[in-house]
Amino acid sequence: MQNFKDAVINFKTRIYSDNPDFPNLQKLGIALLAKVIPAMEEGGDVAFAWGWGPKDVLVYNQQEYDTETAMYVSLHKMKCDKGDTTWFHDYTSKGKKRRAILTTEIWYTKKQHNTSPIAYLFGQFLAAGLHITKVRFEDQPAPAV
Repeated sequence: MQNFKDAVINFKTRIYSDNPDFPNLQKLGIALLAKVIPAMEEGGDVAFAWGWGPKDVLVYNQQEYDTETAMYVSLHKMKCDKGDTTWFHDYTSKGKKRRAILTTEIWYTKKQHNTSPIAYLFGQFLAAGLHITKVRFEDQPAPAV
């Protein structure tokens, strides 16, 4: 597993885009770490993605995720590739050490797609399509002795 916080803090790649919805990637990553992921656990959410239209992060509960991805398959005939790396983010919530386990999915068709700003943070520079990050929460493991 790779540490998502380290990837965000050490992200130095410069991405140039004429898309006005394209965010500052380090600021986006810090918002994911500090706000989005901890709030997801409290809200019972299971996934997040970049919302191009609203220029914001979309968060899904299990029902919303199932409905959205079923529509990708049935209506849009999209395919899904899973990311090849599992990530983690350790944080403290209400005095308890927690770990978020992050995996990625790229949903696509044969037509040209943009690459999500979140995909860049995961080092998935060629992941053009609808990029969804699945999140599973667990107690943080004890430090190795």
